[in-house]
Amino acid sequence: METAELQGPYALVTAGASLHWMRGEETIARLAEVMTPNAQLAVITHGPRDVPWREDLVTVLKRHSRSPGYDPTFRVVDSLREQGLLEVTGSATSTAVPFRQPVADYVEQFHSTAALAREHMSSKESAAFDSAIEEVVRPWASADGTLALTIVADLTWARPSEKARRV
Repeated sequence: METAELQGPYALVTAGASLHWMRGEETIARLAEVMTPNAQLAVITHGPRDVPWREDLVTVLKRHSRSPGYDPTFRVVDSLREQGLLEVTGSATSTAVPFRQPVADYVEQFHSTAALAREHMSSKESAAFDSAIEEVVRPWASADGTLALTIVADLTWARPSEKARRV
């Protein structure tokens, strides 16, 4: 995003949870330049809710995270708003959707995050992380090796703030 060619003007810009991989100030400033006066940035995040293994999961995530101040409650939109870069104009939460996922796939999805990317771990560390997560969730898996999850999506509409426009 930081170097992509942007044509604009855009009335709607969409982003997903991977927005946290981008440099916030620079990204929002670039978007502000190419968005129309009433344009909105729609950020969609999603994931499992109310998993019974959450406390043990957070312990493992904190132990293996490459992010020194790892915060399991982090939300990219909240962070950008707190930095004064976004003005939130609305939000909605989807209906919960049941989803079954193999334990191996559940474990693997953590490596798609910046704090737990395989490229930042040795193969030994990565294997230890995978094993620790599997140990946490295995008691909750069905006989076929899948986890029953409830997935919820959050949609937030926002506009770049005046501060972001001056960057």
